[in-house]
Amino acid sequence: MIGPFRTEFAPERFHFFVLRRFPYLIVYEPDQNPPRILRVVHASQDLAVLLADLSGESG
Repeated sequence: MIGPFRTEFAPERFHFFVLRRFPYLIVYEPDQNPPRILRVVHASQDLAVLLADLSGESG
């Protein structure tokens, strides 16, 4: 499991992976096998808006 969780944007079960050298974040669910990628977002976007629907996601 790589990348921290960010509870200010999504529930703790979702983790964030920063692509070095690129301004993108991958939001994924590490408990799935293979991990389920939920979003690939540009880091300059309003993450709170783009990820607001994740708080209602059920695994």
